[in-house]
Amino acid sequence: MVPVMKSKQDAPTVITKRRPEKRRAPLWKRLLKIALLVGFSGAALAIIGFWSVVFYLDSQTPSILTRDHYWKMAKQVTRIYARDGRVIGEYFIERRTLIKATEIPEVMKQAITAAEDSRFYQHEGLDWLGLLRAFYAVARDKKFSQGGSTITMQVARTFYLTKRKTLGRKLREIVLARKLEQRLGKGSILFLYLNQIYFGHGRYGIREACRYFFSKDIKQATVVEAALLAGLVQSPESLSPIRHPRRALARRAYVLRQMADNGFITLAEATRLSQTPLGLKIASAPHDAAPYFTQAVVRKLVNQYGKRAVYEGGLQVWTSVDLEMQKAAVDAVRHGLKEIDRQFGFYKPLRHVGPAEIQRALATLAKEIREHKVLSSGRIVEGIVLGRSAKPKGYRVSLGAFRATLPDTSLERFETPTRKASALYRRGDVIRVSTTHPVRLEQPTDVELKPEGGPQSSLVAIDPKSREVLALVGGYDFELYSFNRGWQAYRQAGSTFKPIVYAAAIESGKMTPQTIFYNVPETYRLSRTRTWKPKNFSGRYDGKPYSMADALKNSINVIAVTILDRLGIDPAIDFARRIGVQSKLSHDLTLVLGSASVSPLEMTNVYATFANGGMYRDPILITRLVDGRGHTLVATHPPAHRVISQSLAQTVTQMLHRVVELGTGRAARKLGRPAAGKTGTSNKGRNSWFVGYTPQLVAGVWVGFDDRLPIRRGTGGRLAAPIWTHFMKVALQGKPLLGFHGVPLAPAKLPTTMKDKQQTAPRDLDSLLDDQLKKM
Repeated sequence: MVPVMKSKQDAPTVITKRRPEKRRAPLWKRLLKIALLVGFSGAALAIIGFWSVVFYLDSQTPSILTRDHYWKMAKQVTRIYARDGRVIGEYFIERRTLIKATEIPEVMKQAITAAEDSRFYQHEGLDWLGLLRAFYAVARDKKFSQGGSTITMQVARTFYLTKRKTLGRKLREIVLARKLEQRLGKGSILFLYLNQIYFGHGRYGIREACRYFFSKDIKQATVVEAALLAGLVQSPESLSPIRHPRRALARRAYVLRQMADNGFITLAEATRLSQTPLGLKIASAPHDAAPYFTQAVVRKLVNQYGKRAVYEGGLQVWTSVDLEMQKAAVDAVRHGLKEIDRQFGFYKPLRHVGPAEIQRALATLAKEIREHKVLSSGRIVEGIVLGRSAKPKGYRVSLGAFRATLPDTSLERFETPTRKASALYRRGDVIRVSTTHPVRLEQPTDVELKPEGGPQSSLVAIDPKSREVLALVGGYDFELYSFNRGWQAYRQAGSTFKPIVYAAAIESGKMTPQTIFYNVPETYRLSRTRTWKPKNFSGRYDGKPYSMADALKNSINVIAVTILDRLGIDPAIDFARRIGVQSKLSHDLTLVLGSASVSPLEMTNVYATFANGGMYRDPILITRLVDGRGHTLVATHPPAHRVISQSLAQTVTQMLHRVVELGTGRAARKLGRPAAGKTGTSNKGRNSWFVGYTPQLVAGVWVGFDDRLPIRRGTGGRLAAPIWTHFMKVALQGKPLLGFHGVPLAPAKLPTTMKDKQQTAPRDLDSLLDDQLKKM
């Protein structure tokens, strides 16, 4: 088919209709539309901005703390216990003891969530309503004054943020709270919270708070006790039940009502419990009955585990100290030193300076002191009394370069019923003193002194079989003299070293206790140009023959040197090392006279080797050690091992028993039991010793001045042995009377008539002891 073309004339005419003009919307509608558009855009931008900030802050926040990490970094209190379980020391930066999440009682969880965050188990770390209130407060007050923090946010703030209230910190709280909820469970968050927060009165964490306020572990806490503790978190100081009991009662009532509102208890229970008293049972601070001992324990722990482990690690330390023996040791040392002061007049001033001479004497003192920029607390100097001081009550004393105060309380040692501290000195008296703390001579202010008129003493007591240290005293008063002479002071051993050399000589086979020596002076060549002529303590030489045993009994120096000369110095040193001497020893003949400096703990443990039949073991202060997580670090110790034969140890014991019964240690006979021991005195009485033992106990006593001032007529038998006897009498009271062979002895029957005395005289206790020793 062929299409038909139409002409232009045939094209249809198009008629265009005009659309009617659209009416404009009212102005208010247009404005509403714009407002909605701006509002939605602003909200979208705000949400985008908010989450952008959140995600940015999230990328900047540190990694989340885990339970394991917290166990390692939390600051916990270290406790030291005596052998009977009593606490004798606490060491801490923050007094805190962690409790495991599984051990937190349900009642405590209910109380803390009711008080601080009732929707804790429903939300995911954020309380949006509370947050809106907080942000509104910021806009209204132009400062951050509202809380709105959940427990999770408080944990975030406590561990990661500062206490400064700012919008930025609140945003970081939100971010960290989300992270905590994502990475940790509710149980872990409560674990961190309840262990970390402060409860007032220096107590951190719920376990220490409960222990302080109620003298019990948190696992035994009741509903009302948990409510009180939970209420303290808001403001520990202002709500303290000790300082503000009414506020604490009101806060506890609030927590109990919250617990009722949350269904943890009934309203009737909350009402009833709110009417009960606070029921506080404040735990008293532990009394350190053995400060010198605990000091030694802490030093040992610090050396082995470091300072952080001791002061932050929450160690539980069970020790060997026997508090009854420790008290006996303290009493013996204090009584003994007072008696020495009385006998030797150490309470008196050194001399008196007249009024015309005081200024010149002070100038001399000032010149001597100014040689040092700092006057250390251990340095003993002379001071001149200027008069009395009102505050503190005591004496005004000048050391030339500055003035100081000597309190009357520090002079208790020199007081008697008829001699008071306030009457000891007068103006112009020259006395020996030292400062309680180091003093910079450029700015000496409020300097306090302590007296140094009399000597110091130490006492160490050891169980010979277990080698547990049962008592350790390092001076007259720890508060004044914290230097521990029991294990820190190394002093010349004097004749207490002789038994070591004698035992080595007997073991060598070159000599026996019956070998004869003569009490005559000898000269020894030390080098081509030097000779040495040892002297007896008495300065007398009778030329008579003495057996080795008798020479030890009478402590004859010239015979002791002869024995060492025959034995040889190297064998003597080797033997000393084997039985426990660890200090540096002089490689010359003075060794046998005690020229080596040893500690009382060291020398007492050496004698314990003789007392224990030749078995050696290091002295033990710590019997059990547990770390902050409950892991046992120390539970056992290496067993004792034999270092010398039992027969040699028994022979030495028999020789030392003769020293007590017939020789220089006769002062120890007052013990009234089989005892063995040896006195020791260094040149001019600078060091006086007595180390002795019974089958059950070994003790060593040292007496001397810290600056090695001579004590004229001072000997081990006169100064140290009485202290040893005083201690042993009390320490062994009620213990069976044993011979050194281990068989119980019957006490000697005391005669009642002159006829009985004549009949029993040949068989007195001393004779019985000799018979028993011969049977060993």
